[in-house]
Amino acid sequence: MTKTELNIHYSESLDRGLAYGEACFETFRVVDGEVFGWNRHMSRLSIGLRSFGISLSKSNSDSIRAHVLKKAGDVAADALVRVTVTGGVAEWGLPRSHDLLPEVHIQTMPYVLPHQDLILSTAEWPFSVQSKCAKFSSDYALTLRAMQLWQQDGLSVQETALICKEGRVLSTSTSNVLIYREDRWFTPDETGGGVLPGVIRDELISDALVESYNCPVDWLSDCEAIALTNSGFFIRPASMVNGRTVNSKHQAFDMLCQALRGKPGVAEL
Repeated sequence: MTKTELNIHYSESLDRGLAYGEACFETFRVVDGEVFGWNRHMSRLSIGLRSFGISLSKSNSDSIRAHVLKKAGDVAADALVRVTVTGGVAEWGLPRSHDLLPEVHIQTMPYVLPHQDLILSTAEWPFSVQSKCAKFSSDYALTLRAMQLWQQDGLSVQETALICKEGRVLSTSTSNVLIYREDRWFTPDETGGGVLPGVIRDELISDALVESYNCPVDWLSDCEAIALTNSGFFIRPASMVNGRTVNSKHQAFDMLCQALRGKPGVAEL
């Protein structure tokens, strides 16, 4: 039997994010002191926190931004940042005290562009599908459980799970999906749940370059191109889906990159 060393902690109180999952987060790049879509990130974070009765004021947002830019600037000119806001430290009991202060955790690291080919394989979401208005930390506990099940079913470490439910494409664990077919870009819509309103996704929709649509899994067998999008890598073309090669250099990517290129907080695409 393998011996496992444990770090034992005795605590009279716990952060409510750790104790009850009372936390939301945002992840994004800071490029040359700019964050693309900062207000959208803060709006989504605020929507999630309001579900717990936690409010972020304009001054709170401004303070978080100042600390984010300072910390990221100390790390790199192009940094990946995660901001997590939790319910704060409290003693036992579910009720939230009115004088309890939220905790803000800022994590930064130099951004490293992924170099390996993006290989997608469909994986059925094993739980009920819920609507997603924000990045709730507790939701990702389910994602971790699902990933373990997919790996047991044969998903390799080289493959990224393309999450589906009952014949409908949803997302990956950390990204929205873009599918190109019949001369148009589509992205799974939020109807029925399971799709986060991503910042980059919504920008492309608002620019009328991508159409929100109920995307069937069958589309993966004849699409010309497919990509993932999030506020880390912005646009990442896939080279393969379900064992079928797709064109990762398709000219249709040009319109997406052109829409983002040159905007504050967007790295070279």
